Amino acid sequence: MCADWTLMPVDQVHRRPRGRPVLVTLPWPATLGHDPWLGLLLPTRDYNRAMMEALGRTHLPEDCFVGLFLAHPFLDLDRWLDLLAGAGAAGLAAFPGITRLDGQFARTAEQAGLSHATETQRLAAAAEAGVATMASLGSAEFAAHTGGFRPDWLLSAVPGPPVSTPARGVVDYRPGTARAGTMTLHGRA
Repeated sequence: MCADWTLMPVDQVHRRPRGRPVLVTLPWPATLGHDPWLGLLLPTRDYNRAMMEALGRTHLPEDCFVGLFLAHPFLDLDRWLDLLAGAGAAGLAAFPGITRLDGQFARTAEQAGLSHATETQRLAAAAEAGVATMASLGSAEFAAHTGGFRPDWLLSAVPGPPVSTPARGVVDYRPGTARAGTMTLHGRA
């Protein structure tokens, strides 16, 4: 059995539950209330730049993974890895992730340079640099397309039966479960 995780905005990380790993993201829009599900499907702003600014004001406690939009075509991964190390991050997560798209929308994003392959390659490069990684899976269509990369963790937003994965653990992301600006992500082996 894997431990549960907490998803929370980076500006609230000082309130994190002790002894539980955390995935930090940007604050979600107030119009979404306590449930960030829709707001975190894909970045609705220059997500990575805003996260960089937020991390410049924050030192992360232990066991915090930082969510980045790794499919961004102009992401400078080496710069990010240095920033994450300086902020005390325990790992890097592909969150928000491109795999929440499927069908024609996914193909259109791919043509625009927002690809699952880029996201996976960047996670693999981070792992090669010694950084713990968390891949995200928002559509069963992408479950088998990891290019041989084995993330440490998989964040699954796929409804239905558990997805098979080579990751050491899975955390499940389910809409409607957020409370007071945080969300519990249930862990499983």
